[in-house]
Amino acid sequence: MRSVLGMLAVSLATAAAIAATPCNAHASGQLRLSKSRRHPEVLIMRWKGEVRRGMAEKIHAAFEKHKLSHSVIRLVIDSPGGSVREGERVIQVLQAIKATHRLSTVVMPGKRCGSMCVFIYVQGEKRFAAPASIWLFHEVSRSDKHTRKIYALDRGQWERLIEKYWVPAGVNPTWIAEMKQHTFQTDYYQTGKDLLQQHSGVVHKALSDELRRKVVPKDAVHPL
Repeated sequence: MRSVLGMLAVSLATAAAIAATPCNAHASGQLRLSKSRRHPEVLIMRWKGEVRRGMAEKIHAAFEKHKLSHSVIRLVIDSPGGSVREGERVIQVLQAIKATHRLSTVVMPGKRCGSMCVFIYVQGEKRFAAPASIWLFHEVSRSDKHTRKIYALDRGQWERLIEKYWVPAGVNPTWIAEMKQHTFQTDYYQTGKDLLQQHSGVVHKALSDELRRKVVPKDAVHPL
């Protein structure tokens, strides 16, 4: 199993780029597409940034463009979370993708999946994460759209999201009950290792925490 998961990490690191959706630091996020060199049937979608308006549309458009040439979609996420409304739109897109394609979700070492991101992540039929990934759980918050400061917490909506998305995805009810005890008006951080050791059901398989560094010839760095 370790060799298979190692190959997955390698394929993510060495995938061939297809396209990128440009964004700046203040935009909703960035979607990059690549294809696995080892497994041509796999389309890798990498989302980096907040869950904000436009994420669902970008994923949907990318899928429609490439769905005939790929049978497996691998969504690699690095996100602190964001909008519940947009997150649910993303989930609808992923559920539609699963009707015809296989879907896996991934959080790489050192990367994060927090808040609404976790509800998106558990849509994967196979879910991979590195032990050194960072996870955040907390109640739904209401923020001022200008200052982005939180003025209210909505535990009821958060628990409804758990029942709607986590329970059908096979997240462990015992773990959910324990996690809820840590999230009364607080941010509760976990690692991928925690989630695996606690048999949370959030993550199915562990990736390696090692990623090969890319080294290029010196002449390529300082050409004559």
